[in-house]
Amino acid sequence: MTSTSSLAAEVATLRRDKRKFEFLSNHATEAYFLLNRAAEIVYVNPFACALVGYSVDELLGKPFADVEIDHDAKRYETLLITSESRIPETQAKYRRKDGSVACVEVTISRFDYLGEVHLLAAARDVSYRQAVENSLRIHSQELLRSNRELERFAYISSHDLKEPLRMVTVYTQLLNRYLAGHLDETAKLYMDFILKGASRMRTLVDGLETYSNIDKDSAPYSIHSSRELLSSAVESLRDFLKATSSRLVIQADLPSICGNSTQVVLLFRNLIHNAIKFRSQKPPAISITVKEREFDWVFSVADNGIGIHPRYLRRIFLLFRRLHTTREYPGTGMGLSLCKKIVENHGGSIWVESELGKGSTFRFSFPKRNEMGVPAEEERIQDEWMAQTLKNAHSRR
Repeated sequence: MTSTSSLAAEVATLRRDKRKFEFLSNHATEAYFLLNRAAEIVYVNPFACALVGYSVDELLGKPFADVEIDHDAKRYETLLITSESRIPETQAKYRRKDGSVACVEVTISRFDYLGEVHLLAAARDVSYRQAVENSLRIHSQELLRSNRELERFAYISSHDLKEPLRMVTVYTQLLNRYLAGHLDETAKLYMDFILKGASRMRTLVDGLETYSNIDKDSAPYSIHSSRELLSSAVESLRDFLKATSSRLVIQADLPSICGNSTQVVLLFRNLIHNAIKFRSQKPPAISITVKEREFDWVFSVADNGIGIHPRYLRRIFLLFRRLHTTREYPGTGMGLSLCKKIVENHGGSIWVESELGKGSTFRFSFPKRNEMGVPAEEERIQDEWMAQTLKNAHSRR
């Protein structure tokens, strides 16, 4: 009587566990394939049927090798006889009924089901994710190739244009001397137009060469005092600051940053030069401050200049885009494009806030990095991943 009662209780427990397992698996968002010792399918949940396109009846009793491409039987057999209770998540491919392939991430666990040892393959469909990743990878490669070709074109063009421009300038000057005293005012004016046009073209070519060389600068990132880099930029503009009676105020406690010193000096120089150049009737007043955030520093260069109309706030960072004529404000229209390229090369972003007639504030973010040049946010993610990995390893012991 006692043995009968115990058997009945055991059967009731098994049925209750079976209902619980089936309830949980039927509502899971992963595909569950329950395998017996022969690696035959003895149970599947609805998600598994949807994944491979078979009905429950078609899957039950089917060898899992018919579903899993490149099925490694030894791996499953080993799990049944070793002390390990699971195989860590791996990538696999499942053959669908229609002949297509599903890419999955699967974890294999040893599982006690109805009093017998089984293997549970819990798979997550990553086909769409991998398709998107592959598409992004292809587009990224195409974009990289296009950018390289563009940079090469810019670099070669800037070199090839220099000699013709030099010839135009030199022979125009020689012609001017040779015909001295024989040119009327109109001819002199035309000669002047030629020389000024060649000079401006040479300036554009030099700017284009500088722009294309930014990505060629392979100097390693290192830790620098941003105050020292800023001082170098200010020193190069000393005469311009003095000639325009500019007032420059710099925050006292500036951080150390990790980057390419030459590029960062050029970044500061261009932003300060821009603030002086686009001044109003009042003497330029420029302030440079920095704000710390969790993973980066945000530098601000504010001025009391002419300001920018809201519709042009994005346009000003485009290559060769100018808001004024060269007669009003000389230049190539490349300064802010260089700033944008330098900031983005360092993993940051740049933007501007402005009010027409009252001035502008250019802000750019600079990621915090460790001594190895690894961004602080990436370092945090790596630390969290390592901590989770160690925690998982400890829990399996």
